[in-house]
Amino acid sequence: MDQALLQEAARLEQFARELEEHDEFLTRQIFELEQFQTSMKSFIGSSEKRMLTPLGKGVYCKTDLVDSKLFVEVGANVIIRKTPEDLSGVIDNQIQRLKSSQVQLTAQIGLCTQKLQEIMQVLEKQHQTDNAH
Repeated sequence: MDQALLQEAARLEQFARELEEHDEFLTRQIFELEQFQTSMKSFIGSSEKRMLTPLGKGVYCKTDLVDSKLFVEVGANVIIRKTPEDLSGVIDNQIQRLKSSQVQLTAQIGLCTQKLQEIMQVLEKQHQTDNAH
């Protein structure tokens, strides 16, 4: 058996596993953003002025909505104000970017799987040839 092919197969298998883990991560991120988008659309369509606001760790407080603009942390403790509609647009863009990345990732997984199958076929033929002699 060709040791180099076996090593290549093991490397490809590991790489495919890593890609699949990344795909699962993207799937979770997309799901969470889609849930957030549903909440945003509900918020946009609501006329309620009272709400429960999460403080963290499952603790909420009843609040009165004074302004519909939201405070959004954009990183490094920087907070900006956005309208719910603007934020909804940002969420849509993030979802689309993640889905596009996931399509590319799926294509990479397919190429890895195809290459792995080709290597396995070569190894199987080599094994059959070795056994025939």
